[in-house]
Amino acid sequence: MPVHAVPKPGTSKFRLVTDHSAGQFALNLMISQDDIAGVTLDNVQHLGNGLHHFCQMHWGKNLQLWKADILEAYRHMPMHPLWQVKQIVSFGDKCYVDRRNIFGGQASQRIYHAFMALVIWIAIIKIFIFYLYIYVDDSFSFEHRDKMELYTPYHKVLPRNLCKLLWLWDRLGIPHEERKQVFGQELPIIGFDVDPNVMRV
Repeated sequence: MPVHAVPKPGTSKFRLVTDHSAGQFALNLMISQDDIAGVTLDNVQHLGNGLHHFCQMHWGKNLQLWKADILEAYRHMPMHPLWQVKQIVSFGDKCYVDRRNIFGGQASQRIYHAFMALVIWIAIIKIFIFYLYIYVDDSFSFEHRDKMELYTPYHKVLPRNLCKLLWLWDRLGIPHEERKQVFGQELPIIGFDVDPNVMRV
C-alpha cells in the first residue's frame, strides 16, 4: 500500500495519503462495486426541504444553522483482520499494520456510514433532533436562535440540538473538537452559503 506525505494547503503541515488505487494489485481492485453501492448523502436540497416544511408549521424568521464535525471520522472504524494484513505500511526496514479504516479505500465510506446511519437514527428517533442531516463527517441542522444551552466540556453556549448531538457523541465515544462545531444565522453547508431566514442558498 503506497504512502505519500502531501503538504496541507496554507500550512507547514503534511497529510498522510495512502493510495489504494496504485498498481496492478491495488486494494481497491479487490472490492466489488455491488458490495459498496447504496450510500446516500444528505445535501442542501434536503436541508431546503426541511426548512420549507419547518417554516410552514412555525411562523417566524429567527433561525440559525449549525454544523457538527467528527474528528478523523473514517479512522475510528476498525477493519477486519483479513483486510488489515493488506494494509501494510513499509517505512525504512520496518512494516506496520494499519488496523483502521482509511480515507481513499473504495469501501471506506460504506463502512463509516453503516455506523453513522445508526448514530443519526439514535439522534432523530431517541433524542428527537429533528431535521438532522449528514454529509460524510458533517452533521448539520437548524433551530430557533433563542434555543441555546451550555455545553460544559467546551464551557460554551451552543444551539440546544447541537449540544444534544455532542452529548450523544460523548456517550458513544465519538471524538470531536471545539473549533469544528460552528453555528450562525448564515453558514456554509457543503460549500453553499445558506441563509435560513430568507430561504436563500
